[in-house]
Amino acid sequence: MTMVASEGRSASDPAPNAIGAWRDEAFLVRVFGHEGGLAEAYALTETDKAGAAKGSGQKAAARAITAAESAQLDVLQAALDEDTTAELAPWTAWRDFAFEAVPGRAYIGMTLSRADTGEAMVWAKGAWLDPLMPQTQQAFLDYFTIATRRNLDPETAFHISRQIYASWAETGEPPSTELAGYVINCFVVYLYKAIELGRRPGDAKFDKYKAYAFKAVEQLNEDDLGVRHDKIHVYASIHTVLWHWCIIDGDYQGAYDAALGVFDYYKQVVHERELAQPEGSPEVKFQTNRAFNYAISILVLGVLLAAQKKPKSTIRISRTNIDVFRRAVQTGTKNVTWYAELAVSHAAAAACLNLADRVEKGTVPISHGYLMDLIWNAPRIKTPEFYEATSQMIRTYAARSGAFTPDPMPTVVTAVRGVVTPVPNKYRHGIIEADLEFTGPAPERIELRFRHAEGYERVQAPASTFTVDEEAGMVRLRYPVGPDTAPFSGVRVFTAGPGQRLARAVHDEEGWQIHSLFFFNRRAFERGYYVRRKRGKDNHTLLFAAEQLADKYDSSMAHRAVVAVVYAYRALEVWDVFRARTALENIDRLINHKRLLALPATMHIRQDPRHLVQSMLMARWHLAVALLDEGELLKTVTDASVYGEGHVHPGILHSYNSVRMSMIGAFLLRKYGRTEDAVASTQAARRLFDRAFANEQSHPNKEWGMLDFEVDHTREVVERQERWVAGWAEGREADEEQDDVVLKATRLLGEEGRENLRHNFGRLVGRIAKARESQPFDIPDLPALIEAEIAPREAAEAARPLGKPTA
Repeated sequence: MTMVASEGRSASDPAPNAIGAWRDEAFLVRVFGHEGGLAEAYALTETDKAGAAKGSGQKAAARAITAAESAQLDVLQAALDEDTTAELAPWTAWRDFAFEAVPGRAYIGMTLSRADTGEAMVWAKGAWLDPLMPQTQQAFLDYFTIATRRNLDPETAFHISRQIYASWAETGEPPSTELAGYVINCFVVYLYKAIELGRRPGDAKFDKYKAYAFKAVEQLNEDDLGVRHDKIHVYASIHTVLWHWCIIDGDYQGAYDAALGVFDYYKQVVHERELAQPEGSPEVKFQTNRAFNYAISILVLGVLLAAQKKPKSTIRISRTNIDVFRRAVQTGTKNVTWYAELAVSHAAAAACLNLADRVEKGTVPISHGYLMDLIWNAPRIKTPEFYEATSQMIRTYAARSGAFTPDPMPTVVTAVRGVVTPVPNKYRHGIIEADLEFTGPAPERIELRFRHAEGYERVQAPASTFTVDEEAGMVRLRYPVGPDTAPFSGVRVFTAGPGQRLARAVHDEEGWQIHSLFFFNRRAFERGYYVRRKRGKDNHTLLFAAEQLADKYDSSMAHRAVVAVVYAYRALEVWDVFRARTALENIDRLINHKRLLALPATMHIRQDPRHLVQSMLMARWHLAVALLDEGELLKTVTDASVYGEGHVHPGILHSYNSVRMSMIGAFLLRKYGRTEDAVASTQAARRLFDRAFANEQSHPNKEWGMLDFEVDHTREVVERQERWVAGWAEGREADEEQDDVVLKATRLLGEEGRENLRHNFGRLVGRIAKARESQPFDIPDLPALIEAEIAPREAAEAARPLGKPTA
């Protein structure tokens, strides 16, 4: 089962249904499918260079997969691109397995199949385990060289790059010109991933591996196009990863020498060639992609020279970076990746210009914090461990010359509040509002880091978006976000005082609500959004989060229905009528959607289509009241009785909404003079409650089980309606206090929302009572509609005996 990778998948290619990751002692695998259609065991089979199976494979998992390993697969799944995620979206369930891997062993590739039928599974792009050892230039391009095509799990990329490079380096023979750049790329990826994961080579082979990289680079030609064939680019790439490696390894002289090697090579291939050309000749050809490694390496070199108090060298080398950026821009590249990398080159050049200017003027002291702020534009690895190692390197160089003025007292920021407030009458527009307490010097800079699917995006907050109250020791931030902002799950705030590096604010868990605003896969959604207590507490922030999810989350129809309901209630809690109308439109688009209605019937309140429809109807009657639409209100509560009657195998929580809507329906229909319909609604509510109670007694659902409160409340509501019916039969009204009815039925908890709902409900009841004679509302024959649902439901119950509830 060898997949052919490409930028897109042809219509004839099978859809992916598996992802995999490689750990030291195990292959972690997630298989996707439909509920009930997943096999109990799968075979993971090693392949040879020709793609043929080696042996019969592991027929079952070597051991049970741990919760931590499943969480790692969650992270990998979230990292997949939108197209791949969409291809996996039709699958509704998955299973995770751990298969044995031999530490230190090289694997050509791994294929996955069902153990019972032999059916081949298809690896998803960005999460495949076949091949693990590319053999040709095309295989390197398809599976490794381009970052978005290789396995997106860092540890898997570490294992793959290490074994590929080791297999070449151990031979001692240089690769061909065609493959040399790709082999060296494995060396570079191997070191970056090792640093990112806190790994070390672990043996004496590192010097051998490094020497082999410089031997392989001699196979390449200068000025060839492409980052894997251009000797100038590849040489700088090797030196750049080496100064990263030396920093984390504590070899600070080695880091200096590696950065100096990049600078010297730049002089050699650019300046010295131009000097050798006749006067008036054009500048030496300069490819944009070369600027990236030049710029960050020259910045490191300039900072280390400044730390040693070598002003002339600092100024000369730092200003070289301005020339690097100028040449990169003048090439006028249209390559999207290279164009994006110009931002890094520009940041490094700007940092060098700032450094050269400060050193030349000599009026502002060069502190450790200032140099850390500059140099942090350079590393490709941004872990806390690498930050500390870089900081220690600068201190080591400074100690040689007695440099640096003491850093000022640090600014310590504690976040006391953080919310997102939607902008009135503008969909998916919000304002990030934060109050930050601080000690020490007042913050001068604030950086926001938005967490997207692919990682954090850093955004400098303009000074106009925050105010500082030094007397109160408080910073107040108001930063706008709009629909053009990619969905983000959370925001971190970093601040810096005068001459200080950015430091993360301490986010108070209770007050900082800007988290769990978006979910990039189903598992994360279910963990963070299914249950109310796991969502944020601030209604405005949750409303903004629901707008993001309603607009951009499309992994599951059931999840979209949950979002639509949450969005509706949050709009009502803050009584935002504009968003209440949007919420009504969202529900109307979903409530009869064929994909939603096609979901399998279960006892799970977040997955069963009947319950999801009832849940949306429950929100819908609230919205109709908020919008003062009596016609929609009557239609919604009568529809609820019909849907409730047709529910196969409901649980108590499934009947909870339906029975309360029946109470609203019976009350309104009686006011409207449709007593027969009101009685039918009440009888349907009793049947639904009795079936739900019997189901829970015979087969309690542990996760969504029978709760005393829900049972008692639902029974009380049913019995109340039956008292009404008995009173009507005797010619009297009984127990119909209007405000009590609406408050007993509502899902709103906040005082503002409940009071506004009660007020509007009273206005609608008055309208309905006045309309009794003119009959303007189109109310169907409710008893007949309910009766029509009974026979199909009873047949379905007989055909599908009550089984284990889906959790």
